[in-house]
Amino acid sequence: MRIRLGDQEVLESGTVVGHGGNTFDFTLGDPPSPFVGGPPGAPITVRFLFSEDKAKPGHRIDPSTPNKTTLQLQLVNFSNPLGIGTNRPIKIGTFQGRALHVGFSVYTIAGSGEVPATITLHYSFMLGERSP
Repeated sequence: MRIRLGDQEVLESGTVVGHGGNTFDFTLGDPPSPFVGGPPGAPITVRFLFSEDKAKPGHRIDPSTPNKTTLQLQLVNFSNPLGIGTNRPIKIGTFQGRALHVGFSVYTIAGSGEVPATITLHYSFMLGERSP
């Protein structure tokens, strides 16, 4: 099955429910899968890391690259049972010679006492145009 959204092709899409963890790692590709800036043939990892910052209200995404094959998206203040997410796909890099985009929605059910929060992440990784 192939799914297209406008000029983008859906690479992977799904839902992950995390109980007690705040890190979700998605590894895309099996060797060879070149990633701009990474070694040829290395798969890439997109890491969603959730945190709270009570000093700075409002949600935000803080991206970083801890190594040449990992993109970390720190999702700050994404705690909302009604959901918070992207209103359109975000370009996050290049994968297999094509623009790589991600769109997502996050739903959080607060924990209590020693019971951690439950995070539900709906995601879609999409491939766009070929990179020059």
